[in-house]
Order: sequence, then structure tokens, then C-alpha cells
Amino acid sequence: MAEPKGESAPAAAATLRARAVTDDGKGEGWDLSPVRRAEQAMEQLSKNFPEWMREEVERLDAARSAFAEASGEDNLRQALFLATHDVRGHAGTFGYPLASTIAEGLCALIEELDSCRVDPGPLVDAHVDAIRAIQRGNIRGETDRGALGVIAALSAARRVVLAPAEAMEPAAAAQAAES
Repeated sequence: MAEPKGESAPAAAATLRARAVTDDGKGEGWDLSPVRRAEQAMEQLSKNFPEWMREEVERLDAARSAFAEASGEDNLRQALFLATHDVRGHAGTFGYPLASTIAEGLCALIEELDSCRVDPGPLVDAHVDAIRAIQRGNIRGETDRGALGVIAALSAARRVVLAPAEAMEPAAAAQAAES
């Protein structure tokens, strides 16, 4: 590591330390003003989160529609996966952790579409519709009973759609075959 021009490495470290430490009389205080500024910036940005989430969901819905119209095209499947992946990553930050959980399940389903024993279209739709309902209902936090019930139902449906036929109970296999 190159030393700063005109300063030795120990002197440069002392200079950086002096910039970070406030004078509390003991040399142990830390300047928390950058953290406070970052928190204030996040608070300002958070006012945009509902709008940003709406835009993410619109993009996801458009990708779902395009994929459904031309099922089987790899580029549309990839677009659907990327839109879903973005919702999975952004929804938690935007304050919609349950939407993130649903998107995570949809990502898993999209990755395994070739293994589906039945048409996965209705299940893809159910995932996207659930994410949209959370966004429209402005469901924040992780405790909404209705959303948690939907998440459990979607998870159970993914297991049925993706389960190998020999692993299913006869009644579930017959029901899946009728779909």
C-alpha cells in the first residue's frame, strides 16, 4: 500500500483517526454525524418506497403477461425471473418483506419450470397477484395473517406442482393431473 504523499503510514492513520474520533476527553468518542446523515437520507428516500414498489410490481406484471403470451421463450422467462428477483431484493428494503418472501418462492418456481408436472401458469399468476395485493394494500411488516396464509398456500402449491409423481400421495397426484 502506498503511503500518502508527505505522510508516513502511522501519521496518515493518526490523521484518519483524528477525523473519525470526537474529543470526549478520552479519545474514545466516535463522530456519528455520518450515520445520522445517512439515516436522514434514508428517511427522505423512504417517502418514495411505495411508488418504487408500485413500479417494480408493474414491471413484474408486464413480464408475467409477456411470458404467459409466449410461454417457453427463454428470453421472456429470463425477463420474468429478473423482474421477480428485483422484487425479491427490493421489497424488503421498501418495507414489504412479505412480498419479498412471495417473490423468493416465485424465483424458485421459475428456476424449476421445466420440472413442473402441470401447467405452472396459474401458480405464477397467483404469486404475482399476491405480490400486487400486498403492494396495493400497503401491507408492511411480517405479521399480516392473510398474507401469511397466502404465503403458506403458495408454498404448498409449489410443492405439489414441483413434486415428482412418485413422491405424491395418490389423491394429490390425481388432483394435479386434473388441473
